[in-house]
Amino acid sequence: MDFINKSAYVFKNKYLGLAIEFISNILLVGYLGSENYGHYTVLYIIPILVISLGSFGFGPSIVYHINKIEFNLSQYLGTFTFLGLALGFIYFFVIMFFLTFIDEAIYNNKLNTDLFFISLLFIPIMITQKYLRAIVRGMYNIKLFSLLLDIIAPILRLIFITIIIYANLGLEGVCYIPIITQSIITFYIFVYLFKISEINFNNLFINKISFIIISKFAFKNYLGSALQKSNETLIILISSSFLTFKEVGCLNLAMKLLQIIAGFSNSIITVLMPKVSKSSIKQLNSSIPKVTSILFFFNFIAIVLYLYCLEYFVKLVYGNDFIEVVGFSVPLAVVTMFLPFANILLLAITFTGDPLKKLYARGLGLIVNLVLVYPLFIIYGSIGFVISIALGQFIIFLSSLLFFKNKFREIEFYRLFIIRLNDIKYLYRTLKKQLPI
Repeated sequence: MDFINKSAYVFKNKYLGLAIEFISNILLVGYLGSENYGHYTVLYIIPILVISLGSFGFGPSIVYHINKIEFNLSQYLGTFTFLGLALGFIYFFVIMFFLTFIDEAIYNNKLNTDLFFISLLFIPIMITQKYLRAIVRGMYNIKLFSLLLDIIAPILRLIFITIIIYANLGLEGVCYIPIITQSIITFYIFVYLFKISEINFNNLFINKISFIIISKFAFKNYLGSALQKSNETLIILISSSFLTFKEVGCLNLAMKLLQIIAGFSNSIITVLMPKVSKSSIKQLNSSIPKVTSILFFFNFIAIVLYLYCLEYFVKLVYGNDFIEVVGFSVPLAVVTMFLPFANILLLAITFTGDPLKKLYARGLGLIVNLVLVYPLFIIYGSIGFVISIALGQFIIFLSSLLFFKNKFREIEFYRLFIIRLNDIKYLYRTLKKQLPI
């Protein structure tokens, strides 16, 4: 199964999963209401931020080095399971130590600290899972990766949400859903890798030299990856100090709805990462423009339709209490056309041996974000936070485009954006084999 075939497989799974997530989200938002949904969002901001910042870039480095140095699955499994759990519980206890200060300084004593304790359990689970699923991706087992993350996880969430609503367990019950769901997924990945690894209990850890090699690449890639995944979360954390729970909930809902559009590009990136790690620059000169031009074509159409229908959709599905989602979505939707380019271009740069460029692009975007966020809030209120996120992401796109062109000089600029008839025909022929067209 080649790159496009696997992309089609992941694409089908991702959109089936997004459809299930969409149903779950409607049930969840309707059950909690705008205020409690905002509180639920706030409870998971810090855990998600810590997961983004605290994994030290080992995920991409695992994917990269599985194809570059001697690979022993048993050693990788032992090393990164231990490392993930150790880091996760260190963060857990550190945050618990500063819990009172966090509640006072950031949330003005509005946070339910008992529920926040529950949400912190998400950290060790997800850091460990990030490392284990990186092993699965590096082995190019895209089918298992996509099945678990895109299908099984949404189904589990839907089941648990239904149970919570039926039993009327309230916000506390909802807070357990991410913990239970991701624990099941993480445990399954571990068991799968354990069964195929021919585990040797006398040799559970990667040797020192290999770990240093993996760590050096990870730390070079770390800040860029961390900034990529924490940029929006950091702004939401800042916004939670100034906005009401309801406004934070609307901002989070706007982002979740846009994930439906981002699902297409995410499916491509899922398959592209291990492929790029094995490809030469000459091969990428041919494949990258084809991927980005197709991506831009479909993203543009999806964004236009999304914005046209959004107000009617929000009123129909979520009610007038969530009408702020419409205003929040406009700047985010526009930049959604461009941010996937940054992810793909920076991926190509990183996995051809230059991970620091991701740091520069993401760092510049974050600086713009942080510099503008408070002035924009003063001028425009809550929408200022969204404009700040969008501007930061657009700067990331421009930076990634500049770095990419400096490295891949043979690619003509217009080919990154303009889809050709041959590209459409190739995509159609490939999808026809995967879908009942």
